[in-house]
Amino acid sequence: TMDWRHAAGMSAQYVFWLRIILIIGIAVILFAGLIVVNNSLVVNIVDRTREIGTMRAIGANKKNISALCMRETLILTIFSGICACALSSLIILLFRSFPIHLSNPFFIQLFGDEYIIPEYKLKNYVLGLGLSAGLGLISWMFPVFEALKIMPVVAMKGGKL
Repeated sequence: TMDWRHAAGMSAQYVFWLRIILIIGIAVILFAGLIVVNNSLVVNIVDRTREIGTMRAIGANKKNISALCMRETLILTIFSGICACALSSLIILLFRSFPIHLSNPFFIQLFGDEYIIPEYKLKNYVLGLGLSAGLGLISWMFPVFEALKIMPVVAMKGGKL
């Protein structure tokens, strides 16, 4: 006996490995997004070290400042995620109006039909918004914790991370 991929032949194995490669590509893109968002937040926090130092000097504790930065980051990432969902909905509408016809048997097997007609799925939108918020939260941690290490007097004088 053998599993279905070996019984289906080489084309099924090609499709399987192509899907694995696409998933790895998506993971690389998400990691690159994490780096870009983290870099943007680091620059934002570095530019605001005086403000953070002033807030700490007048009585704001580290928890208040980190919560403030977290809320700001969540608002930005969720708003960006909503904009991305809206843009993807427009692109899906465009592709549904003009479906792509496939004539290559390999691509027909890969996509499961002769036409590529994208669909709306609420779970994909929720997953996208969750990934957006999660990416923002992960990226938020490093720059804020680094900024909070600086003493308030040094930060007020313009000390950098």
